[in-house]
Amino acid sequence: MMRLCVKMYRTVPRSGQFVFFFGVFLAAVLGMLWFHYAHADTAWYNSSWGYRVKITVDHTKVGSDLTNFPVYVNLSNMPASFWTHVKSNGGDIRITESDGVTEVSREVVAISASTKTGEVWFKAPALSSSTDYGFYIYYGNASASDYAYTDTYGRNAVWSDYLGVWHMNNITAVVDSTGGGNDIHFTSGLAAMTTSPYGDAVRLYPNGTKDISIATSTPISSNQNYTYSVTARHNASMTQYYGIADTRQGGSDSAGIKIMAQGTQTASVGVVSNSNAFCSFGSTVTWSTSAWANFTVSTTVGTGQQTAYMNGSSIGGAANCTRGTGNRGVGLLTGLSSSMDFSQVFVRAGLSSAAWISTHYKNESSASTFYSVGTEETAPVSPTAPTSTIMSSVHYRIFDSDISSAGLDSSTSTHYRLSDTLGQFSSGPSTSTSYNLHAGYRHMATSTASS
Repeated sequence: MMRLCVKMYRTVPRSGQFVFFFGVFLAAVLGMLWFHYAHADTAWYNSSWGYRVKITVDHTKVGSDLTNFPVYVNLSNMPASFWTHVKSNGGDIRITESDGVTEVSREVVAISASTKTGEVWFKAPALSSSTDYGFYIYYGNASASDYAYTDTYGRNAVWSDYLGVWHMNNITAVVDSTGGGNDIHFTSGLAAMTTSPYGDAVRLYPNGTKDISIATSTPISSNQNYTYSVTARHNASMTQYYGIADTRQGGSDSAGIKIMAQGTQTASVGVVSNSNAFCSFGSTVTWSTSAWANFTVSTTVGTGQQTAYMNGSSIGGAANCTRGTGNRGVGLLTGLSSSMDFSQVFVRAGLSSAAWISTHYKNESSASTFYSVGTEETAPVSPTAPTSTIMSSVHYRIFDSDISSAGLDSSTSTHYRLSDTLGQFSSGPSTSTSYNLHAGYRHMATSTASS
């Protein structure tokens, strides 16, 4: 704490009083500025990161209070200056909670400075349905390296509650972002890259059968409840019911959930038993050609409740559709004559609530309204706490009798020149006869001093 200490032996002339009190005022202002920077309202994650942007999740888009929720950030929503300062591979992106320092895990799925687009997911420790929640995205550290997938704040940690996550950003093999190794491999020549409102997408072409691809491993155990979600669109009329996605036993066409499409406008969701019988539940829904749609199914073991959702809203369920037993793989399928596009595929352990499913859809389908984006902030320069020689152990005495009406020192015939003090504030004394507030209200000429 800075202390201001001045010892006056007699009344200072009015001009001297002005300079004295101005010095006191200035010292107080400097102290307040130092205190402000040293005690900022929101701390900075690390001084090596030069910039940050705050995003604020709109609580009206959150169905209920949620924890450990993966939030999708569409990087095309970021300020233009973001693309000037972020590393080309996004390896310097760090995300914190609203306090500016508590870091959360994140995955940089894709980033392109040339097109100013990209996809990032981070795990929000909590979202509220009654209060907006803020998070900071830091960047601007050219020497920063991306996290390893297995790091505390790396990719795998975002999806620790999931059995499989596929962002559909590669036609050779779509990597499972959970780190579980359940990568999806496509049939050669039958896949191509395309885009969706949610990021990259893969287009699968028909090959005369309804089976196109399936994960080589089986991330879902036989007696496990899970929630399956896929975002897709069909590009032409399909003449028969054929699945667009399913989970099934050991690669056979049975014993899983299946999302079906028929004709140009309809879709149906149900489960497939071990005997390959399809049990549809809920009403048939409208699904227009070339329209992207999200289908989600929460499914329980055996004859438990099965519930389906389209675009975040329930389309029905049933308690009498028996899900087959056995481990599950993950498949993406297409019709006999129509290509289909797939964007995101998620398999989450356990039964996701209706609020979770609707919140996920609102975030994925319209990131720009799910959260607001603030302006770019620059890292503060760490200030040096102000010092003052007023705290010197030497006290200067100014006597009325020492200063004549002409402004001369009666004993030294030296001008004090108090009127010039302000002009010398920032640059120091220009002569040996000036006072200087910057050094702390002192007489630079011959003065009588005492301890």
